[in-house]
Formats: sequence, structure tokens, C-alpha cells
Amino acid sequence: MLCGRKFYPHQAQFGRRIVEAVLTNDSDTLTALMSRQSGKSFTVSTVVSGLMILLPILANMPMFLDDKRFQMFRNGVMIGVFAPTLTQSQIIFNNIKEYLSSGRATQILESEEFNISKDTFNGNKVTLVFNNLGIKSTITCFSASEGANIEGGSYHLYICDEAQDISNYKYRKSIFPTVSFYNGTKILIGTPTIKRNFFYDTIQLNQNEWKSGKKKKKNHFE
Repeated sequence: MLCGRKFYPHQAQFGRRIVEAVLTNDSDTLTALMSRQSGKSFTVSTVVSGLMILLPILANMPMFLDDKRFQMFRNGVMIGVFAPTLTQSQIIFNNIKEYLSSGRATQILESEEFNISKDTFNGNKVTLVFNNLGIKSTITCFSASEGANIEGGSYHLYICDEAQDISNYKYRKSIFPTVSFYNGTKILIGTPTIKRNFFYDTIQLNQNEWKSGKKKKKNHFE
């Protein structure tokens, strides 16, 4: 409803797995290796936009107060977006910003059912304020270049866009630990390249576990 578009089958499958991973808090790393213009950024942006809105509302409904799937989202959803450069990380970030600022979204967010305002809507951070609940959901984008200082954040979910171009050192030292506290979901998306890094290794692991039957949930998408 936010974006006004429908998913293709390959996008819907990937999107459903993101939602499942977040709700079950299975701490899996999801990978998507797709060509440019195949809709991987669109899929992630759309699903994440919905999660930022719906999860805190569900978590604070009386019927779900004892539901472990929602408890960690009572104070909002925190998401980080990383890419080799800030400009690249802003692709997904700007998609989300566009969806949340559209006329369609404004009608939804400002309705009595949701009562959400866009408190911060510029720079590299978007904050949604749930006025009735006094809580916030945030999404922040970062450069994962070698010289960037990105330590210290803590997220329920992070997205690495153009993951094939992020260094192993930066990923393992600065990005991977950001979901440790929440046992969060990790999403790696990118395109084929000639180099092998953590993205390649994770794809191979996901494919091998799926083929062997060790994992009952599909974690790699193409």
C-alpha cells in the first residue's frame, strides 16, 4: 500500500523471508545475488518500510503483549543501511524516504489508526514518531568505506547494499556486531563481481545448507 506497486514472484519470495526472519528472530543472514534493475533494492525498501510501521503497533496491542515475536519492537524498530559509499547506501534509504513521504503514505500514517508523524526526514536518518505510544522507529544510512567510523550502533536489522564491494575487515569489525545485542537479522544484497569476500562466502554457505537440508528455510535468493 505504501509504494502502490506489486511484487513479482521472485521479489515476493524474498520479501516474505525477510519478514519471517525478523519475526522469528532466527539471526540468519539472508543473501540476494541479483542483476541490476531486478528489484532487490525495491523489495528490501518496501518490506522494511512496512516493518518500521507495523511492528511497534502490533507489539503494543494488548493481544500481543505476551507474544515473544513482538516484544523487542515495543519501543520501535532500529535499522541500519550500509554500502561502500554514503551515496550507495542512500539508494535504499531514499527509496524508504520516498515511500514514507508520498501522499499515499501520509494518508495512512496520519490516520487515527496509526497516528504517526515524520519527526526527522532529512540527512542520513529518518525517524517515525508513534504519537499515541511515545516511541520511535529509525533508519540510518552509513558509508562502509575503510575510513568511515561506524562503530557503536545497535540495530534489529541491517542491510548491506552492494555487499560485494565492502571489505571483509569492515564488515566483520564494524557492521556485523551492530545486531549482536538483538540477535538481529542481516540482509546482504549485491551483484556478481570478480572478487570473493564475505558476501560470496555467505552465499555459498546459504546454498550448501539449503541443498543439504541442514536449513529448512531458504536464505539465498537469485
